[in-house]
Amino acid sequence: MRLLNNLKTIFNTKSKLTTHNKTTDYYSVNFRNLNINYTPQQVYENPVVFRCVNLIAQNIANVECYIKDAQNEIVYDHPKAKLFRQPSKYNDWSKFIYEVVSDLVIYGNSYLYRLENNTGDQIIRLNPSNCRIVQDFSGRPEKYIFGNTELLPDSPNFLHIKNFNPYAPSKGISILSIVEKSAILYDTITKHNQSILDKGGRVSGALIVNSELTDEQRADLKNALKNGYTGSNNAGEVMVFEGDMKWQEMSISSKDMDFNEGKILAAKEIAMAFGVPFVILGMQSSYNNQHKEERLHWWEDSLIPMLNIILSDLNSWLLEGTELKLTHNFKKES
Repeated sequence: MRLLNNLKTIFNTKSKLTTHNKTTDYYSVNFRNLNINYTPQQVYENPVVFRCVNLIAQNIANVECYIKDAQNEIVYDHPKAKLFRQPSKYNDWSKFIYEVVSDLVIYGNSYLYRLENNTGDQIIRLNPSNCRIVQDFSGRPEKYIFGNTELLPDSPNFLHIKNFNPYAPSKGISILSIVEKSAILYDTITKHNQSILDKGGRVSGALIVNSELTDEQRADLKNALKNGYTGSNNAGEVMVFEGDMKWQEMSISSKDMDFNEGKILAAKEIAMAFGVPFVILGMQSSYNNQHKEERLHWWEDSLIPMLNIILSDLNSWLLEGTELKLTHNFKKES
């Protein structure tokens, strides 16, 4: 709802928004279809994926950033410094950068719009799932469409931050497309283990009846077994049969069907794709020195490069032509 209100505000301002009524034959990319089965909504259903996204966004959001002048002195009173401290009335810098990083990790793209008004500029986040890109013949973006509003790539009030994508220059690649198979495998194993638990910790078996049953009798017998002997609440119940019938266990044991090792392997693949050391997820024990070293490599190899890309785009967007520079204070020894 807040995004809709923001967009309505954008529509009603006298800013440099351009609306085109003409039709076009250019190729259109709709971010509602990410061409992957694992959707951004499922991030909040897979604990490993959610943990990776949250760790990356939270840690980068906690890095102290500020504007420096040509003498390398921190600037506090400049309007741009105030804008970065409080990008909008909804978010301070930490919340703002958390959203930008989350969009980059989940969607591969982050869209920002500078809203100019008499009370001061604001930087508004636009939802990547609501964006549709129209490309020109070279694959470059011709325009961005958010609802009924079109934004041009060279608009001074619009910024598109994206991950590198060798297949489509108009949009960034989503890490979800890379971890899709591993995430689905993790979810499938979780559902399998839950199904085993619902069956009382036993795998399926066969009830052998030495007589012919009608369809109605077969259905009644199956329902009786399901209601009386499956589920965690019925674990350990003794089966009682009448007539010439017996229960035959399957030849494969529940231990053989336990895919926990595959689940851990899938989690490691997910963490590797996100650039998060597996020990940081807390899913395996580690020595203190190992944890510190892994964490340092994580910052140097993944988090700081992503933060540098974001700050570089923000500098080019809002501070180009000035002697000011948005930077961070991360140091290796810290």
